[in-house]
Amino acid sequence: MIQTFNDLPLWAQVAAVCLHGFAVLGISLALMHWLRIRSESIQQLVPVAPFFVAISAIFSLLLAFHGSSIWSKQDRAEKAMVQEEMNLQRLRHLSHPDLLNQPELRFAVNQYALAVTQTEWRIVKTRHGTEAAETALQKLRKTTMSMGGDVSPAVHSYMLRLLDDLVRSREERLWLRSQPEELNIWTVILLLGLLSNLAIALVHLDKPKACRLSLLLFGTATSLAYWLLLSSEDPYQSLSTLDSTSLLR
Repeated sequence: MIQTFNDLPLWAQVAAVCLHGFAVLGISLALMHWLRIRSESIQQLVPVAPFFVAISAIFSLLLAFHGSSIWSKQDRAEKAMVQEEMNLQRLRHLSHPDLLNQPELRFAVNQYALAVTQTEWRIVKTRHGTEAAETALQKLRKTTMSMGGDVSPAVHSYMLRLLDDLVRSREERLWLRSQPEELNIWTVILLLGLLSNLAIALVHLDKPKACRLSLLLFGTATSLAYWLLLSSEDPYQSLSTLDSTSLLR
């Protein structure tokens, strides 16, 4: 399995982002010094200041749109987990002695929750899930279907609806978990970030000290943005609120 940015430990994530920032800073400074040495008249190479905005605006918009997509994915992951947890809890409540008194239903629910927690939650990155979770789900489905003669039609219909909602929540979770990192988008974002740094170097050719300071500040800001978004792409690893142990309660 290919290791993604989210799979790396925190120190490795920070190191990767810092290395990229230093590389971009070095390229930008090298361009500035090369142009200053090669040119007889620096003023002829310095573009007007708004030139920088033309490139950085495209970079900022694409970064913002991708960030919005990542946070939307986090919202969907939280919603899917809440729905899965609530459906399991409702099925457990129905199995209590003071309601339907169906211990086999409670056992099937707990077996499914245990299989999801131990074999599927953060391990599987495919839409098919694991065999253990699928087997537990089939047993839960058979148990629910077999209770049609023991409960009223309305209650049985309600139980089947809860089961259908549980299946949809699981499918949503598996789909979100299986989505790969958007390498094409990140390639374009990183290239636009590099071009934005080069644009800063160009507009500051006649002010090398101001150029170095501007590049340092811009590089720090973009590196922080990169780290935040890259570390948030997998909500099941980045969000502490997505704790699979809640499915067991």
